[in-house]
Amino acid sequence: MTLKHVNLCQDKTEVQNAIRVYEQLRQFNPYRLADLEKAHAILMDDLIDHAGKLRTTNVGIVKGSKVQHIAPSGSMVRALMKDLFGYLDKDNDPLLIKSCVFHYEFEFIHPFVDGNGRMGRLWQTLILLQQYPVFEYLPVENLIKQKQEAYYASLSASDKKGLATPFKEFMHRKDYLQFFKNISAPTASRDLKWAVEQQLLRRFGEKRLTHYRFP
Repeated sequence: MTLKHVNLCQDKTEVQNAIRVYEQLRQFNPYRLADLEKAHAILMDDLIDHAGKLRTTNVGIVKGSKVQHIAPSGSMVRALMKDLFGYLDKDNDPLLIKSCVFHYEFEFIHPFVDGNGRMGRLWQTLILLQQYPVFEYLPVENLIKQKQEAYYASLSASDKKGLATPFKEFMHRKDYLQFFKNISAPTASRDLKWAVEQQLLRRFGEKRLTHYRFP
C-alpha cells in the first residue's frame, strides 16, 4: 500500500469517527471527565494507540522548527482536568464564557497524545448545546474552520499572557456572535448585564452602538 493510500484511509477513518461522535453528542454529559474520555475513544478509534486515555507522558507542540507550546507534565494531567471540570460544573460565569475558558484551558493542558484540537472544539459545542440548541447543527468545529489562522493565533497569545482573555475575545467577535441568532433578546441581555456587573465584561456605547470587551 502506498503512502497516498495510507493517508486516504486515515482521512476516511477521521471522517467516519467524527460522524459517529457527533451523532452521539447528546449522549455525553459535558460535566463528566469519563464522558470526555469516551468521546475521545470514538473520535480517535483506529487512529492512535490508547484512544480515550489521558496521557501520562510529556509532550510539546512543534510547528516547523519552533516549539509552540510545552504542555504540563503527564503526571499532572488528570488532576488538572478534574480541576477544569470542577470549574465548568460549579463556577457562576455565563455559559458562553465558561465554554471558552474550558476550550482554552483544555488546549493548554493538552490531555491526550493526539486529537486535542478536535476534542476541544467538540466539547465546547457540547457545552454550548446545553443552552443553545443551534449548536447541534452549527458545531464550533465548522465556525473555527472559517477563522483557523486567527483561532491558533489567539491560543498562542493566551499562552504568552498566561490568561484566556485573548482567546475569549476571539471567540466573542461579532462575526462569531452572528451565529447566536436563536438566542432570545431577554436571555442575551440578562447574560451581558450579569457579566458587566461581575466585571467580566466592560460595556461601551449605547443602544445599537453598544459593544462589550473583556477587561
